[in-house]
Amino acid sequence: MIERDDPAVGQVGCLFVGMADVSSCMIEALPGQRVEKGDEIGFFQYGGSTCCLVFEPGMISGFVPQPPFDNAPPVKVNTHVATAR
Repeated sequence: MIERDDPAVGQVGCLFVGMADVSSCMIEALPGQRVEKGDEIGFFQYGGSTCCLVFEPGMISGFVPQPPFDNAPPVKVNTHVATAR
């Protein structure tokens, strides 16, 4: 869990998933460590991994990608995808 200074965002859960049996999730941020936007908190080894951010209910006011998604361009890394309330 990442506790935010801004109550508009609340706590943010980070779920790191090492897919298959060859991936590793290396978490380097320590409990109680202060991190800023863009700070590296860990890394994946061997690829095939993903992460998911989980926000408290009602904390996201809208998402930038909108349906229909079948013809939408890919979402690029470091692109704005959601807005906190």
